[in-house]
Amino acid sequence: MRREKPDGAPQTEAERLLRGQKELLQHFDRMEYEGLFARYKAEHLPFFAALDADAAADAVTELLRLSERQTRFPWGKKLALLDLQRFFLLYLVPAALDSGYPAAAEFAERLRQSWNERWPDNAFGACTYQELVEGFRAKRPFGL
Repeated sequence: MRREKPDGAPQTEAERLLRGQKELLQHFDRMEYEGLFARYKAEHLPFFAALDADAAADAVTELLRLSERQTRFPWGKKLALLDLQRFFLLYLVPAALDSGYPAAAEFAERLRQSWNERWPDNAFGACTYQELVEGFRAKRPFGL
């Protein structure tokens, strides 16, 4: 599904999934994460609900293409990869898994597998929001 960007150019669902990435990562802390995650999940729930196998495959392909584009400059590649990895790990994958839709869970797993094959040195695992927060609590006495 394509939507219009403010300037009139088409916007893919993958572009919409990445929208606000910098802001979400900048405000990632124990005080703000819960609200930011809830907002991100609610904003993208219609996308997860509408997913089917073909749309999931297309979205993964587009997300990897956009990731390639963000990491094309050698001087910023490592930082861009780390930001994308953190974004997928902290927001996109948990939102898809927590959506309750089987196709969204398949999308999250395909994204994780494809990313890990493409960038094995920056591999990540998939987990739900609750698993993520519990992991933070286990590592920090005051947790999220």
